[in-house]
Amino acid sequence: MGWAGSKHSFYGARSLICAIMQPTYLPWAGYFNLIAQADVFVFLDDAQFQKNSWHNRNRLLVNHVPHWITVPVKRNFLGQRINETEIDSTQNWRVKQSKLLQQTYSKHPFPKDVQSICSVIEQNAIEHLAEFNIFLIRWVLNQLDIQTEIQLSSEMSVEGKRTDRLIELLQQVHADCYLSPKGAMDYLEKDE
Repeated sequence: MGWAGSKHSFYGARSLICAIMQPTYLPWAGYFNLIAQADVFVFLDDAQFQKNSWHNRNRLLVNHVPHWITVPVKRNFLGQRINETEIDSTQNWRVKQSKLLQQTYSKHPFPKDVQSICSVIEQNAIEHLAEFNIFLIRWVLNQLDIQTEIQLSSEMSVEGKRTDRLIELLQQVHADCYLSPKGAMDYLEKDE
């Protein structure tokens, strides 16, 4: 595989760069930067759901104090995948979070952008967590005019665990360069 720092392999030919991440709730700017640097981005939407993770929560600074916001979900069984995880729509979380986001960021730059994403959160009736997160992420990508090709791991029939699975995903999209965030380094090194 080529070096992810450039778009050329060791032999000078153009590399196909792929990044793979789980769909998270309102991800940080680096997530979008990673997507923008890739030719193909794969949502690892069929990874195991982790309770109290970035899958369904995030942090805001409310009056300079960290505050968690959470998409309530239904845990039906151990080993449940992100794309199998249903949003608990019996709770009025969409409107509450929208108001909190608008109040928190009203005096920050680009308040109209915050209002726009709040409208997307409020008016969206998607019932599954992965689909909801992917919808929000795609909406932001569209706003940023990021044109990276997007695929879902759940539609790719890939077997294996961790690094073996990543390698198979890369092979399926014909990537010769894998772009990874630093946080993945630990398990990649453990898997050799």
